[in-house]
Amino acid sequence: MLITEKFLKEQSACMNGMKWFKRYDGDCEIISLLHALIADNKHDYANWLIVRCMSKKQYVSYAIFAAEQVLDIYERQYPDDKRPRAAIEKAREYLQLKTQDAAAYAAYAATAATAAAYAANAADAAADAAAYAANAAADDRKAIRERVLRYGIELLKEGE
Repeated sequence: MLITEKFLKEQSACMNGMKWFKRYDGDCEIISLLHALIADNKHDYANWLIVRCMSKKQYVSYAIFAAEQVLDIYERQYPDDKRPRAAIEKAREYLQLKTQDAAAYAAYAATAATAAAYAANAADAAADAAAYAANAAADDRKAIRERVLRYGIELLKEGE
């Protein structure tokens, strides 16, 4: 998939992201662009782009993977909060759902996607909190983000 300035504008890319992209002087293949973003420590930009290029199934898989990377950190900090783990399980169920009932599928998909998004957001917040608390936390947080981004790149490659 080629990423163009037009595509980025249609997706409401931020001004700084547009400025970063313009240094490539033209269209850029997504995988190459994502690797360049990671190399430049533009993890937020890479994540923003990945999720805008994914199918719903890829997006849910990506959210599950991201949440799993920091679930243990979150559960150590909030041992009684089982919502992220439950959300991950609902998202997994959504990926396995095989029904012909379109209405039931749509309702389940909406619930599972919301749950996965909650899990990813909660887990990311926990990772950020834990990252500031540990000595090597900045490196750990960077490694987690890069691992998640590389998983997203693999999902995009599979979809080609």
